[in-house]
Amino acid sequence: MRFIIIYSLTFCLLLLSCKSEERKQPIDYPTIDIFLESKRVVAGHELLFRFRSQAYIEGQVVFEGVWGQLVQDKILQKGDNDIIISPAINTKTGLASIYFTSDTFRTERVYVEILPGPSASAIPIYTGPKSIWIDGIQRSMIAAIPIDTFGNALAEQTKVRFNSRTINSKTLRAFEKSKHMIAPYTFYSDKKANDYLVGVSGDGFQAMEQTVSSVPFLPRTLLLDLVQHIPYADDRQFTSLRTRPIRDRAGNVLPDGTLIEFYIHSDKGTISKYKSFTIDGVASVSIKNPSYETVWEIKASLAASYFSNTIKLFYGKAIKDLRYSFDSSSKILTVGPLISYLGQLVSNETQVYCNGSFGTLQEGTEKGKAIFELKDYFRDGEGINIKIMVGDHEKELRLK
Repeated sequence: MRFIIIYSLTFCLLLLSCKSEERKQPIDYPTIDIFLESKRVVAGHELLFRFRSQAYIEGQVVFEGVWGQLVQDKILQKGDNDIIISPAINTKTGLASIYFTSDTFRTERVYVEILPGPSASAIPIYTGPKSIWIDGIQRSMIAAIPIDTFGNALAEQTKVRFNSRTINSKTLRAFEKSKHMIAPYTFYSDKKANDYLVGVSGDGFQAMEQTVSSVPFLPRTLLLDLVQHIPYADDRQFTSLRTRPIRDRAGNVLPDGTLIEFYIHSDKGTISKYKSFTIDGVASVSIKNPSYETVWEIKASLAASYFSNTIKLFYGKAIKDLRYSFDSSSKILTVGPLISYLGQLVSNETQVYCNGSFGTLQEGTEKGKAIFELKDYFRDGEGINIKIMVGDHEKELRLK
């Protein structure tokens, strides 16, 4: 019994000693070589990698590019193992890499350069500004971005052709080469107001035609004319004004849609501002007459920097006289008949106001008259003080 125990203990010590010696020995990893058909491959093409392994091993193949990472479980057999990357995955240019990894080791990366594919038939372009001042004061630029069918920029120094012309000029041709993805074409405005038409094309690609307008710069003069003026404080009427055709120093009419502002001043300061846009160089405005007697001064402005002549307008009383009658028994106040500046009755629904301690009452005229029933505002036979207002006419009364 003692011999068996001693032998067993001795055997265990020997076994532990052997295990310890085994752990100290270096691990012998299998050798895996990776081969490529080519170090440079066009986007959209199949990628073939060959893994040559000295032993059977389980792990993962990792393919990485600018688009992200693809991980595929793979068992490598001893000998050659082909790994194919689908054309649907190989669509982005730049450096890509592939390697094999397992729980115990990883191979070195092998790199491949992905080149642009065939050019897209239509490439993106950006233009700005799309309107420039004439006479070479401003310039515009068209930036073309040559790309392949996957949206990758084509190779540096890709040649882009720019054909440009105005309505009355010959076609001008220029070539630019792409740099940092962009092929820029810059040009200055003409001496006259014209539209530039620019076509962009290259080897196998085109872009949408671009239009850049060469527009007038500073106005030579800004003159304002009075078209219609009824000189009474009648807000049913309108005052109409318009500019003469606005031209720049070269004689070009300002383009349609140029913003013109009309300022109205009175003894109270600037009381209103109207906006209009030019058509054939002319801006027009119609302004409702004031409802009170006043004097207006109106002028036009371009870009708050160029101002027209000032037109001074007088608005007199629209109603000749403020008539009224009061029935003391029924307590009904009749305002009118109201006669306007041409001797006719004022139009229906002309607003008349009656103001007193009870507040403000409002009635519209019918056949020149406005009627107010005031019996609810009298107390114990006492009278009331009121004010009648029509336009800029006012009259104070005491009624009993």
